[in-house]
Amino acid sequence: MKTKIFIIIILLIVIAVRAYSAGDPLKDSFTLKKPAKSVTSFIEGEYTYIRHLGHFGETWGTSQGGYLSYGFNFNNQYMLIFRSGYLKTSVKEGVEFPENAGLGVIPLLAGGKYLFNLGHFRPYFSFMTGFNLVLEEYDIEGNKTDKSLMRFHFELGTGSYFAITKNLNIDFRISYNAHFYQIDAQMTGFEYTAGVLYEF
Repeated sequence: MKTKIFIIIILLIVIAVRAYSAGDPLKDSFTLKKPAKSVTSFIEGEYTYIRHLGHFGETWGTSQGGYLSYGFNFNNQYMLIFRSGYLKTSVKEGVEFPENAGLGVIPLLAGGKYLFNLGHFRPYFSFMTGFNLVLEEYDIEGNKTDKSLMRFHFELGTGSYFAITKNLNIDFRISYNAHFYQIDAQMTGFEYTAGVLYEF
């Protein structure tokens, strides 16, 4: 008799564990948790630092600025992102340009992220594309100008979110960017970004 009761208890435990882990409809019988929303919205603010490469980087060494993003998180696996902001380039040390010379850049981007959900730690791969509105005060040769240029942009990156609370995350990312500017002087570079995301 004791053996039969023991076997029945073991079977009930196995059924409960399988129902919980396999997403079975019986799962709700063993937990009071509500199912997570399949789609959530978020906003994110970021600080970014770009180290430029090539001929462009010989004049305009770095850029710094901020991004503001809005988007959607699908099943905590895919993100759709719309991003804008403002970046300011700086003249590389040793280059004889007028004081405070630089370029302003307003990005108008869309893209996404593929997330690996490991609980509080969510690493990801990202892709963004769109256009940069480049506001020239001086051109790459140091000539005074006042032009607005629209240039293609794309970037590939990797990073991770770290959960602080259920809705609040911090974000660190490294990206390789191709900001088009001139044929012989592309705004290519490595971008280092830190941000705060709020999901609702």
